[in-house]
Amino acid sequence: MQIDFTTREITIPHIPSSLQEGEQLNMRGGTAETFIVQARGNGEVVELSLDTGAGHSVLTSKYFTAH
Repeated sequence: MQIDFTTREITIPHIPSSLQEGEQLNMRGGTAETFIVQARGNGEVVELSLDTGAGHSVLTSKYFTAH
């Protein structure tokens, strides 16, 4: 799945991508028809709930301050 914020498009390929050696899945199905996505940055891995119908996102003040 690709998310292009410039064009505001989400592309889901007809044929799933295959993993290359050493790669791991970074998205899985969650509950209530949502996706769980692993985001990586600054040496951290955070799991996020990706709700494609959400009107906004929320980060806790503790997380926001730390990052």
